Amino acid sequence: MSDRTYYSEEAKAKAKRKNLMAAGEALLAGVILGALGGLLVSPQTAKIRKQLQRGINLGLDRAEDEASDFRKMLSKRMKKGRKQVFKLAHDTEDSADDLLSMIRKRFA
Repeated sequence: MSDRTYYSEEAKAKAKRKNLMAAGEALLAGVILGALGGLLVSPQTAKIRKQLQRGINLGLDRAEDEASDFRKMLSKRMKKGRKQVFKLAHDTEDSADDLLSMIRKRFA
């Protein structure tokens, strides 16, 4: 592997998994592109192109649906996170006010 320093075995394992996933994705993309290229030069090209186009359109529609669902989920989580941050800021402000009041009473 590289000379990179990992501060935990978990971080090292995570980096290794990430690298393996990237290699797997590249391999899969190469296999798919090679298969598509082979299909496009086959004798039944017109029929295969129609089937590929239908498959591609179906895949794009599904990807759009998944992306839309992901955006909705992300938006909900961001709203929830925003509320939590504002609540934490408000609670912190209240705690600071309470502390300031205690200090003023003690030194008054």
